[in-house]
Formats: sequence, C-alpha cells, structure tokens
Amino acid sequence: MLYPVLDFPPLGSNSCIMDDSVAKVRVLLVDDQALVRTALAELIQASDCMEIVASTGDIQEAVQYAAALAPDVVLLDVLSDEDPFAGALAISACCPDTKIIVMDDVPSDANAREALLINANGYLTKLQPFSQFAAALREVARGQRVYAPEIARRLVRAADGLQLPLTVRDSPLAGLTRREMDVVICLAEGKSVKQCAESLGIGPSTVGNHKSRLMKKLGVHKTIELVHLVIRAGLLPQSQKPTITNGNPPAIRERTA
Repeated sequence: MLYPVLDFPPLGSNSCIMDDSVAKVRVLLVDDQALVRTALAELIQASDCMEIVASTGDIQEAVQYAAALAPDVVLLDVLSDEDPFAGALAISACCPDTKIIVMDDVPSDANAREALLINANGYLTKLQPFSQFAAALREVARGQRVYAPEIARRLVRAADGLQLPLTVRDSPLAGLTRREMDVVICLAEGKSVKQCAESLGIGPSTVGNHKSRLMKKLGVHKTIELVHLVIRAGLLPQSQKPTITNGNPPAIRERTA
C-alpha cells in the first residue's frame, strides 16, 4: 500500500475517475532498462486517465523532452550510469510545474533521502504493483507527495521539511562517532584523504587517524571494505556510488593515501 505523506492515509481506489473536464495525466518516462521502460509505458498508455508523452533511457534527452513537452509528471528511474538527481533538478529548473517521482529497483534509504533533498514529489520502487504506480501518478499530479511504505512510515517532519532519519542500527557502522561516520562516507565516495580533509574542514593527519581507528573498530583492512559497508547501510545515494571494477572502485584504487 502507498501512503501520501500528509497523515499517511492509504490511497483510495486504483480506478480512474474521469470526466470531460479532467485531462489525462501526461507522463514522461525515464528508465535505462529498455524492457522495463517499454512494459511500463504500455501499461500507462493503456490507462484511461494517463498517457505517455515521451520515454527515454537518457537523462539529457529527458531534460530536452521535458522542456519541449512540459509533462505533468516525470517518472524518473534511478539510472545505473547517470545521475538522476542532477537530471531532476535540471527538469525542475526548466519546468517548475512538472512533478517528479523517483523510481528505484528496491527501497534505498540513501536514494530516498536524495529524493527528499531535491524536493521530489514521490519515491516509488519497482516492487510495487502497477495499480499503485497508477494511483501514485494521479495523486502526485493533484499535488500530493507519495512515498513507498518502507520509506513513508519512517518520514519525520523537520523545520526544513520532511526527513528520513539515518538507520544503521543493524550495521557495524552503528558504533561510529559522528565524525567517524563523516570520514567513512567521504572515503566511500572515492575521495582521497586530502580531499576528505578539505571537505570536512579538518587536517589530513586527522582524517588519516580517523581512518585507521575506524578500520580497526570495524575489523576491515581495505578501503573497499568500508565502501561495501556504507552501501549496505544505505548511506550512499546512487549519484555518489563509485564504479566498482574487479572488486575495487577506480577512484579509491588510485588514491588510497
């Protein structure tokens, strides 16, 4: 079941309620998996209350489509080779009235948190049936914000908007201090010790000392092991995950100092 973020009530009927005064929801679909994109586009197009205005697997092309077509909603997949969140910001900049729903393969705290940061109108996963996607598209087109239940039930309101608290209780990272957590996430992003020091506003030797202590605390011996811990804990969004080749991210393999 999906929940709008306002009091999280369950959505009503999945059937379309249309009359002559209500236009179809115009959807731009962005997914780099051709089979998924085609199947989802056919399902949306077959609906009485929605239509596909364009579909693509390329984020730059999606921005161009959005600028030319001004869709009501963009259904934006967490793309494997591009930064969907930067693309979402570009779409919002050229089409401020267009709503954006981020679509993920499985629930990811990091990606959901990134969706919140860019003020996306929703976050869904492909684990949900199409009836829920259809309901979510209609709700978002009406101005609601809709999140998958695994995320929605944990959202909290803060002074600067909705937030998804960090949850690392079941991870070895749970025992780290706030500064150690900052360092481990920075290293997991592929930054060198010097770059982490610049980002965090501390000295390189301090970063090096934190790195040595936290690796000992976590029982790991290589930076790549830290990367895997951070990814499994859901703390690294898709846009910041390093590309891993033969077990090692290139940025980390080149700059371990």
